[in-house]
Amino acid sequence: METLAENAGSRPSLQLPVGTAGKVGFVEMEFAPSRGLTRLVRSRYQIPLQLLRAMHYDSAEPTMAYMSVIAPVGGVVQGDRLKLSATARAGAAAHVTTVSATNVYSMETDYGSLEEELCVDADAYLEYLPDPIIPHRNARYRQSTRLIVDPHGCLVYGEILLPGRIHMNAEVFLYDEVDFRLRALRPDGSLLFVDHFRLEPKQMNCDQVGRVGSLGIITTMYVLCPPNYLPHLRQALSELSLAPPLALVGFSELPESSGLMLRGLTADTVLAGRLLTSAWQAARRVLRGTPIPEVRKY
Repeated sequence: METLAENAGSRPSLQLPVGTAGKVGFVEMEFAPSRGLTRLVRSRYQIPLQLLRAMHYDSAEPTMAYMSVIAPVGGVVQGDRLKLSATARAGAAAHVTTVSATNVYSMETDYGSLEEELCVDADAYLEYLPDPIIPHRNARYRQSTRLIVDPHGCLVYGEILLPGRIHMNAEVFLYDEVDFRLRALRPDGSLLFVDHFRLEPKQMNCDQVGRVGSLGIITTMYVLCPPNYLPHLRQALSELSLAPPLALVGFSELPESSGLMLRGLTADTVLAGRLLTSAWQAARRVLRGTPIPEVRKY
């Protein structure tokens, strides 16, 4: 990806160079069944990202591991290059989240990025549901995601993108850019689908119909699963109660009957959270036959 430093003129940058200590962070997780539970069998991290201990507190899913990712530095700043990977081996069931929203701070000469890779083996189940992403004024954020899912595995991936700090004097669509690129593949490398969206509020009117309109919070969920779950999943998602004018929600079947994708627009963070939680609840009940818990992040 190109750097934006050339646009800064002769003004010196106060940021640490890309690649120096504190600018490159990663978390790596591998889950596998062991002694009757799904356990974190391999992990590594480097600040500015960190892992907490896996927990087992779900009475409906007592063997499932719940894992939280923490950013002790408080958010993404210019020049950050972050990576997150999680692998669920056969027989594992795991839920990964973050402990707080991801703030993407104001930037002058560069961008912050996150690369994600989630791998799910046959007969494995993985949920990745981080807290919302909040781009601040003049922020530039790029996210690249790879989902590698066996035809007999299940993955639930959900995220919420806010238009800015909506409770800070209506700081809405004042960031420079957000760019989200997602690719889903089978373990043999065959491509299932690509999803890419990019918003540049200073170059386009995001409030227009056909872009985001008046409902500026974007909620997305992908459910990749074996085809036999799809009829029940379609039915469960079609029963979600949010409707215009409070929200616009739709879902569609993914290529090769690999799963479903849901995307919704809302104007309120509470409604966005309710939408993602309701969709997660629907997916969990179909794929696992159990309700979702109250998530503990510490």
